[in-house]
Amino acid sequence: SGAHGITDDLTARGIPIGFIDQGTFDRICKEAIACFVPLSSALPPAAPDPPPVLLFNPTYLSEPPATLAAVLVHEGTHLQEYLDGRLLDSSRGTVDNEFDAFWNSAAFWQGIRLTQAPFTTPLETEVEGVYRLALQGEPALRDHIAALYCGGASDC
Repeated sequence: SGAHGITDDLTARGIPIGFIDQGTFDRICKEAIACFVPLSSALPPAAPDPPPVLLFNPTYLSEPPATLAAVLVHEGTHLQEYLDGRLLDSSRGTVDNEFDAFWNSAAFWQGIRLTQAPFTTPLETEVEGVYRLALQGEPALRDHIAALYCGGASDC
């Protein structure tokens, strides 16, 4: 699957993927489903030391693997933004970076969502909701992201 390719790429790059205890996750990632954490200010082509990590909220440990894969696509997009230098680029805001990640996740979900229906878990419902927003177009998804991350400001 596409998710397997992503995990292979992350593993080949030495990027750990894991679940950590809830308290530590909440301190690092707040209320996220997962988060990409650059642990160094070094940007490619310099080798970051230590390498970034990808953390999943342990609340979602029992979610279906395909649903977790959609989240992995989102966080993997942040890894690519990091490698491309876009994640920390001051000309790009949170909405820009999150839009790319949510859009890619929705595109992945489109290919597997019917195999997951009916949506019975909170994460499946969340991923399906983002997918439906993406179907409404870029402005709807950007507005949702701005509300989630920026208190409604579209330029954060």
